[in-house]
Amino acid sequence: MNDKIGCGTILIGIILLILGFAYAAKVGAMGFIMTIVFLCLARVMIPIFYGILQFFFLGWLVQIIGWIIWCLLVIEFFKWLGVSPSWSFGGIIIAVIVAIVFFFPFILQAAYEQQQQNKS
Repeated sequence: MNDKIGCGTILIGIILLILGFAYAAKVGAMGFIMTIVFLCLARVMIPIFYGILQFFFLGWLVQIIGWIIWCLLVIEFFKWLGVSPSWSFGGIIIAVIVAIVFFFPFILQAAYEQQQQNKS
């Protein structure tokens, strides 16, 4: 596993796995197969994509994409629970707030790791 892939990416993977299995339970065997294929692709593509962006010094783009993924995951999770926030301004604000609460410790950890890396 690439050392640059931090806990945030691992956590996103775990949440995708949980949501994937919940989704698969609803859509049946074909959905389950598609979920496994998607997870395998994600496992291969995320480090490659991250590495390419790091090579071009676009680490900030990874952060933005991470935030977008978090917002979409939170909205999907609420829909799955039956709360169903719409794509209205309020629903997106709620998703962003929840994403910040979930993601904040990992941002702090990433900032700390970056600071340690700059020192050495």
